[in-house]
Amino acid sequence: NVFSRGGYHHTRLTGRAEDFRQTRSADNAAFGGGASYHWGRNSVRVEYTVYNITSEHYDQRVAAVSFARNF
Repeated sequence: NVFSRGGYHHTRLTGRAEDFRQTRSADNAAFGGGASYHWGRNSVRVEYTVYNITSEHYDQRVAAVSFARNF
């Protein structure tokens, strides 16, 4: 199976240290896609998602590989 995704995200980042705390948040579009391979009750899924954060001038890119077993 091959899939694509698109949507909206809200991201909140918090940095903490002794006597210091800073929180930032951003929201914008998110998009990506991936593929999964099924055999029997098992499957492996590979996916890639980009979270656009234009107010901060950077993107967060996430790649994932997962294994699933159907019960």
